Amino acid sequence: MTTISNAFILAAGLGTRLRPFTDTTPKSLLPLMGIPIIQFVIDLLNEAQVKRVVINMHHLPHVMQEGLKKLDIGDMELIISDESTQLLGSGGGIKKAASYFQDSPFFMLNGDSFCNIDLQSLAKWHGLLKQNKKNLLTMAVMPEGENLYTEIFINKNTYQIKKLGASVQGRPFYSGISVIEPEALQNLPENTAFDFLKEILMPQILLGQAYAYLFQCPFIDAGTPELLQKAQTFIAHALENSSLPPVWAKRIRNPIP
Repeated sequence: MTTISNAFILAAGLGTRLRPFTDTTPKSLLPLMGIPIIQFVIDLLNEAQVKRVVINMHHLPHVMQEGLKKLDIGDMELIISDESTQLLGSGGGIKKAASYFQDSPFFMLNGDSFCNIDLQSLAKWHGLLKQNKKNLLTMAVMPEGENLYTEIFINKNTYQIKKLGASVQGRPFYSGISVIEPEALQNLPENTAFDFLKEILMPQILLGQAYAYLFQCPFIDAGTPELLQKAQTFIAHALENSSLPPVWAKRIRNPIP
């Protein structure tokens, strides 16, 4: 079984779609049921027994740094990847974070969206694919997007990702969660801003080295004020009818001091 001990959370974005809330608070620290959004992601990593998490920051770095110190990270080691003087984009941020992982595969997650994915199952699937295929990137893909998301086209027999489509509703979409092998980042520049989709994902798709892990669960996206309110309502209802995953229900009922 493939064990993945490292994770990277993308949290350096400017949060422009969430203004005015992000004028004073980085988006991953915005409260959801009184809990910083990123804490729900951290709880997922703790459930998966991740040992080290790297979180990047750029916008309001002092606020972000203080907020990260207050998170409940369990036994994990927390490393802050400081991009306060230069925002490296989704791709450059990954490249910098990977330097902390000693040539090991790692989970990548967004700091402003989450779902109750079984990360250990994702790691196992990634390992199974690697036994017979050159798989450098496994994307966690959900079958239907309620909002507008880039469609992911998948070979139903091999699970190989064939191409990316337009932004549509009701089609397979990337959850923002993946496993990345360090080899996928070779030959990419250090300390340079670039895009994950253009410079990492698309080359791996063209080389036939990107695959999908299909799963289904409620997806919480807090990327706009409307989505943040929708997420708040969904979680409140799920908590009331006992359908919220226990780790998150416990977190809400016993918030960080």
